[in-house]
Amino acid sequence: MQNLFNKIIKISIYLLVFLLPLFWLPFTFEAFEFNKQYLLFFLVSLAFFAWIAKMALVDKEIKFKRTPLDIPVLAFLFIAILSTIFSADKGSSLFGFYGRFSDGLIGLLSLGIFYFLITNNVQTETDKQKLSISCLLKLFLWSSFFTILFSYLSAFGIWAKLQSLTGLKLPFVILQRTFNPTSGSMEGLAIFLSALAVLIVSQICFFKWTLKQLGYWILLVGTLGLMVIVDFTSAWIVLILVLTLFLIFALATRMFKENINKLLLPIFLIVIAIFFLSTNIVKNVFPLPQEQILNRSQSWTIGLRAVISDIKSGFLGQELVTGIMISPSLNRWSSIKIYYGR
Repeated sequence: MQNLFNKIIKISIYLLVFLLPLFWLPFTFEAFEFNKQYLLFFLVSLAFFAWIAKMALVDKEIKFKRTPLDIPVLAFLFIAILSTIFSADKGSSLFGFYGRFSDGLIGLLSLGIFYFLITNNVQTETDKQKLSISCLLKLFLWSSFFTILFSYLSAFGIWAKLQSLTGLKLPFVILQRTFNPTSGSMEGLAIFLSALAVLIVSQICFFKWTLKQLGYWILLVGTLGLMVIVDFTSAWIVLILVLTLFLIFALATRMFKENINKLLLPIFLIVIAIFFLSTNIVKNVFPLPQEQILNRSQSWTIGLRAVISDIKSGFLGQELVTGIMISPSLNRWSSIKIYYGR
């Protein structure tokens, strides 16, 4: 019985780590985020109930590992629940607004439970009954590799060429140049790639040269190449800030005092990020359709108004305005709701 519950937990989390960046469905109206939320909710629920059943039926006791982030995570989930209770649009607060389903309470609770599943079920490599950190990392990097590969095929129009050459009827969404399995936009993919680049840099810096390191370098080059093609300002800012913090921490703790040359890689990436942050060369040479998003000044104005309006709105949010935007891809006017907070 214990082995069965452990297998359910392991397989559910392994599938989630590998499939979530890649998962999308071509036959639903919203192909990406809503389907990812379904996958997240289903696999997290399966692993969570298996974990509870194992403690209740096999261990006969409740075992819970404490971590420094437990209270902040629980506090955030508590505020999200209050936000849904007091929300003017409970449907959007519970399930998420169209195109932003991850903001819904169901998605947030699933992510919170996923955090506790990871912290309580990941062990060292010697315990084969638990999840392996190295296996989780390997699955995520392979998933990222396929995500990058599919995105390159979309950006260069390879999917459309394959359809014309082979006669295969591919889904319409995959034929668009902005298609990528991770997000409905290339800007969302760029943010994902900035975090991925930092993870790969850490793997290269902290471990000695092996054949696996060659794979890390190939993945890093592919990640940076795709970031250059998308050329999203916020992604470069994220990369600069995180790598700068990494350098400060590394120098303060002298963790690379025996091989200081390893810090040349994050320094080189910071220089690249600053260069592309200050120029629009790529957008002029290789233009991609851009997502219509608020600029930073508008975002700060809306966020500030949410905080200072009153205490309830500052913590729980409220609806701000119903506005009008133009969609360049559809060439028509459409009505949207703009929210600050929840």
